[in-house]
Amino acid sequence: MVVDPGCMKCLDCVSVCPNDALSFSFAKPTILAKPRHTSHPAAKAPRPAMDLSWPEEIVIFLLTIGLFVAFRGMLNQIPLLMAAGMAMITGFGAWKLWRLIRDPNVRVQNFQMKLKGRLTRAGWVAGLVFLTLISAGAWSGWIKLLRLRADLIDGKVTTPYDVVMSSGYKPIPADKRLADRAIELYRASGPPRDGGFGWGFTPDQLARLAWLSAVAGDLASAETYLNTSINLTQPSDSVVIGLAQFMTRRGKTAFQVEHALANVAEKYPEQFAARITLARVQAAQGRVADASCEALAITNDKNASLSDITTACELLIDIGRPVDAVRVLTHVANTRPANALVEASLARALYFSGAGEAAIGHMEKAAALAPDNPAYWGALGELLAERGRDDEAARARAWSDMLVDELRKAQPR
Repeated sequence: MVVDPGCMKCLDCVSVCPNDALSFSFAKPTILAKPRHTSHPAAKAPRPAMDLSWPEEIVIFLLTIGLFVAFRGMLNQIPLLMAAGMAMITGFGAWKLWRLIRDPNVRVQNFQMKLKGRLTRAGWVAGLVFLTLISAGAWSGWIKLLRLRADLIDGKVTTPYDVVMSSGYKPIPADKRLADRAIELYRASGPPRDGGFGWGFTPDQLARLAWLSAVAGDLASAETYLNTSINLTQPSDSVVIGLAQFMTRRGKTAFQVEHALANVAEKYPEQFAARITLARVQAAQGRVADASCEALAITNDKNASLSDITTACELLIDIGRPVDAVRVLTHVANTRPANALVEASLARALYFSGAGEAAIGHMEKAAALAPDNPAYWGALGELLAERGRDDEAARARAWSDMLVDELRKAQPR
C-alpha cells in the first residue's frame, strides 16, 4: 500500500522491520485504499509537479510513435526493438531540446545542460546529439514516405505479365505514366549514386523496379535491376525466369542468356530454377547431352525439393530421355511418402517410354492422392481412352469437367 514515489520497491524495509509491521501480500488495489494516517504531515504534503504538461505528454507520445515507424527498417537494417529504443531516446531528446529553448535551467540526470539562460558544454553536446537523432528520424521518415507512395502507385499498374512479355509489346499510356511516376519516387528514395538521397533497395524493391521498367518499355533497366538484385542475395524463381525473358526480349543471344544463368547457378547452387532454365536453354540450342547432364545433376542433389526433381524429370521427357525420368521418379516414389505430383510425372514418363498400361496405374494414384485436381483426372481419361477403356475414360473426363466447373464458379467475378 506504499504510494510514495520515492519508494524503490526493494522490500528491504519488510525484511528488516523488527515488529513485522510490514508485509508483502495480496491487498486492495491502492486506488481503493484510504491513508491510514491522514493527520500525518506527509499525508498532507503536495504531490510533486509532473515534468511534462498534458499537451507535452501527447505531443511527445505521438512524436515517439512517428519516430518508431521512421526508424524501423532505416538503411534496411534497423529491427523492431532497436527502432523502439531509438524512438524513445529521440522523443526524450526532443522534449529536452524544447526545454533548452524555453527554460533558463535544464538538467539531465546529474548533467547541467543549461544554467541561468546559458548552455553548458554538456548542453551543447547533448543538444547536437539529440538534434542529429531527430534529423535522422525525419530523413528516414521522408524516405519511407516516398517509398510508400511508390508502392501505392505500383499497385495501380494493371498490365498483365503475359502482355508485357509478349513480342511487340507497346506500353499502355496510362500504365506507363503510373510506372514512370513510381520509378521516379523509388529513385528519389534511393542511394546518392543513383540520384536519390536515401539508401539502397532491398531485393524485393529491385524486383518491383524491374517490373515497372518492363511495363514502361525499358527492358535494359529491368535487366539491370534484376542483376543488381541477384548480386545482393539468392534470387527467387520469378527473378531468374524474368531475367532470362528480359534478355531474350532484348535480343540477347542464347549464349548470353546461358552465360547469365550459369553465373547465377554457380553463385547459388541451390537456385534450381536457374539450373533448370539453363538446361532448357541448352536443349533449345540442340545440346541435349548438356541439358540431360544438368537435369540429372538436379535430381541427384540432396537439397532439391520434389517439385525441383519432377520439373527436371519433365525436362528429361521433353528432350527425349523418358527412360532416365522413369528411373529417377521410380526411385523417388519408392523412397519418399506418396506424392501426387511425383505419381503424375512418373505416369507421363512411363507413357512416353512406351509403358502405357503402367502409366494408367500411376495416374490413378495421382488422382486418388489429389482428387480435387482436374488435370490429373483429365490426363487419366486420355490414357484410358487410348487403351480402349472408353467407359472408364468417360467417367474420368466427366469428373474432370465437374471440377473445372466448380473452380470457375468459385472464382470471384
